[in-house]
Amino acid sequence: MVSSRYKNPDILVVPLPKENYRLLNKKTGKSVVVDKTVAGDWFNWRIDSISELRQTCEPVDGILETAAAPEMVPGAFDGFVASVSESGIKHYREHPDLTALFNTRRMAQNNPLLALGAYGSLVWCGIEQGVSVGILRQQAATLFGADEVLVFIQRLMRLGFVEPLQSLLDLELPPGNVIKEFPASEVQFTLPHTRIPWYCLWEVCTECDLDCRICYLPEHLTLGPNVTDRDRVIDELKQSGIFYVSLLGGEALLRPDLEEIVSLLRQADIFVKLITNGNSLTRERASTLDRAGLNQIEISFDGLSETVHDWSRGTGAFKSAERALLTAQECGIPRCGMVLTLHQGNLDDLVNLPEFMCRRNVRECYISLYRKTGASKAEPLSVTQISGVHQRLAQWREQHPDKIITLLNACTCGKSSAVIGADLSLRACPFSESSSVGTIGEQSLAELWESMESLPPVWCRNM
Repeated sequence: MVSSRYKNPDILVVPLPKENYRLLNKKTGKSVVVDKTVAGDWFNWRIDSISELRQTCEPVDGILETAAAPEMVPGAFDGFVASVSESGIKHYREHPDLTALFNTRRMAQNNPLLALGAYGSLVWCGIEQGVSVGILRQQAATLFGADEVLVFIQRLMRLGFVEPLQSLLDLELPPGNVIKEFPASEVQFTLPHTRIPWYCLWEVCTECDLDCRICYLPEHLTLGPNVTDRDRVIDELKQSGIFYVSLLGGEALLRPDLEEIVSLLRQADIFVKLITNGNSLTRERASTLDRAGLNQIEISFDGLSETVHDWSRGTGAFKSAERALLTAQECGIPRCGMVLTLHQGNLDDLVNLPEFMCRRNVRECYISLYRKTGASKAEPLSVTQISGVHQRLAQWREQHPDKIITLLNACTCGKSSAVIGADLSLRACPFSESSSVGTIGEQSLAELWESMESLPPVWCRNM
């Protein structure tokens, strides 16, 4: 049997400054840097330039691979043309070998976010272009030496990205051996600056009904953009192609038009999350937010006991937060979770987190590490304490597989996420006013995001 040379689908292509690219083998960790010309040959698999590509990549094991050509047997679905689901799907191509997909529909579980590698991108691009399964199989076999198109289309159907075909969903297929996608969270941290922001925090106001000791904002007086500016931001978010937006303040519930903001974003198939202290979450507000299409609500906790939480947020705040969790659940918001900011003053509470979540029927908790900014009055954790938190969370993943407890100890600031301030400024980091690159209205969000690529990330560091 004749062997042929193929692109290795294990390769993640990472754009670098000065139009260079890193070809990174995700299985071995080895990589090679290539220029724009060689990267173009890699993306397009130009046979006439293959010698140059091989010469550049040969020193790194696994960039290219040799395998026997697969035997192509006609299949019952070769004439089938898959189609992208009609609503709720956001996607864009970072480059020909990396495509990001996000399903923004309202669902109780985590919304699927996929980072498709070369093999997956080939299939998705073919689906977008109306290419039949038979042709896609042949293309995949020619480029990668593997015919696993059907099993991947089946996965896309089950995740809601592709319109379902029951006969294909019922088909028993082997799981496949070829990598079609990479862990999306890893990709977000690996890419130095995505072509569009995947995620955005929008501070719709800085006004707040509490005065928390750990708040990073310097003031709590701004009502946020007026209707004209609000709609300008929403239009920019639509035009940018952004996947999901977190609304926060201050306290976002103090905006009487919050439901309208949610509704307008949801009409554009943007996933919308609300982060709130819960103090003003009445049953009526929770119901109207649910009707507006809110995907997710997260209630902020500064402690898992009344004493610790109220030390930071004031008397009665803990009971209000507990009540808000229950209210959101009872009013039908699909994903009701909590956020916890860890510092020296509440670290001892952490041991009670799984029990706390179980008693309140909470599935998701996202933990942030406190940073001392402005007038905030707590102390951050030490490196040793952070390591201990990691170990504890690893144990919980085994003991409580039904719970999602995630430590957000690294950031995507300026890489794949940005912050829109109440003054319409776009900045890389929520903790740093100096990371602002301009104002929406004076420039488009896309222009501001592009300019952020050249901004040195001095405002932020990974923990």
